[in-house]
Amino acid sequence: MCRRAGIEVEATDDKARLLRDDYEILWAPMHWITANEVSPRAKILYGPHFWVFPEAPFVGAVDPALEGRAVYTTLCDWNQGVFQELCAGAPTRVPYEPIPFGIDPELEDLSRAPGKDLDCVVYLKQRPREQMDRVTAALRVHGLRYVEVIYGTYSDAAYKNLLRRSQFVIWIGSHESQGYAFQECLAAGIPILLWDVTSMFYWPKCYDHLHGVYELSATTATQWSHTCGERFVLWREFEGALARMRAKLGTYRPREFILSRVGDDVALRRLLDRLGLSI
Repeated sequence: MCRRAGIEVEATDDKARLLRDDYEILWAPMHWITANEVSPRAKILYGPHFWVFPEAPFVGAVDPALEGRAVYTTLCDWNQGVFQELCAGAPTRVPYEPIPFGIDPELEDLSRAPGKDLDCVVYLKQRPREQMDRVTAALRVHGLRYVEVIYGTYSDAAYKNLLRRSQFVIWIGSHESQGYAFQECLAAGIPILLWDVTSMFYWPKCYDHLHGVYELSATTATQWSHTCGERFVLWREFEGALARMRAKLGTYRPREFILSRVGDDVALRRLLDRLGLSI
């Protein structure tokens, strides 16, 4: 994202390096860095890989040494809500906001790629296998051609090749704080029929100790509009959603929407504006 904008990027595990006064932004994705460990002029972006739920050292009294120069990214609106729910008004060392990262705007538009020999890809991520089986059984009844993809079992090249061959994707997803594979599918111009979740409790025994205490509202689609495809939550809604998807193929515009929200240039500008910087 930065290199595309001509911004020099350096990665380091050496904390002593952070004290040099020759950079403007420190991104600390998963380790808490205190104000006295960095250049006094550097702005700090914390997160998002610290934890699932906010805890120390993030939760606590506001750090005056970081005031106005640091922010924690929750990546998306629903995760922002989870932080707010669990913090319950308690102070945090720095403010936290949904600041997503960028999607490559040069991803190939595959919506009109030749040789589309599949109706759809059925993508499963951290949901019961039986849910994929229900979907594929219904697709066979309709005579649709499909390929199954299970999260963690494919290469990036293989995934993009399947998108090239498909008219749309049926996504049986888990909660996503951003969802790169999901958003890259949309950026490639391929609409999604989404079997969505509404909370982090969708998986049996998932966060059981928090059941009845918090809502933990969530979704797979952290960036979404009606131009991206169709979505449903209950299985009984599947047939109607599939019918709408097939009837409206060719009218969706997921690429335009997703790049307007999280394309590299848009995402970088949002981050720099939040930190009071400019390109």
